[in-house]
Amino acid sequence: MERSIALSECMLVLCCVLALVVGGVGLTLMYWAAARSYEDGVRQQILTIATTTATSLDGQLVETLVKENDDSVRPRLANRLTGIWQVPAGAEIEMSLQLVEKTGNNLASVLRLTSTDMQVVKETMASNAEIESAFGGRPKSSGLNREVPSHTPFDKSRQMFLEAFGKSVPANISAAAPIKNGSEIIAVLAMQGRVRPENFAWYSLLVFRQV
Repeated sequence: MERSIALSECMLVLCCVLALVVGGVGLTLMYWAAARSYEDGVRQQILTIATTTATSLDGQLVETLVKENDDSVRPRLANRLTGIWQVPAGAEIEMSLQLVEKTGNNLASVLRLTSTDMQVVKETMASNAEIESAFGGRPKSSGLNREVPSHTPFDKSRQMFLEAFGKSVPANISAAAPIKNGSEIIAVLAMQGRVRPENFAWYSLLVFRQV
């Protein structure tokens, strides 16, 4: 009789442990799928913002700034660009943007904007795959790159665990789209964003974003 009771207790404990393991695996898979979906959504959003904003800009006005270095048009362009921070993605992601010109193989930023600041000093800058693609006429966005990249399986598991509790490092994303005057590409609108760690927390992805 006592042996039967002990066996029943062991089976109950085993079932509880199994239920916890299965539930944990299921929750992990749900979180992983939600995080990947969120990343894809952010990437598509920033590319859409960059493309639609670049298309809406006055190409002739941008050409005046780029080719004639007319300082009077910078505030006008800046006013048109500040609307980016009014859209939901712009408010959620810490974004900055630049108008980039290309002379030969050299790139220069002719206007830089953040949500709180405007920089009008022309300065050289390094290229990236998104900017080069945009100067070729193809808008492009990057993935979400962590400031501390994960290389080994242990690093990736640790990264996902920290992300699940909003304790990870910010993730960087960028996009670029061509600005045209007629059929000619005058400049490129380059956007950079930082996604805050709390945006990847499980309660943000699995609860609030489901509403």
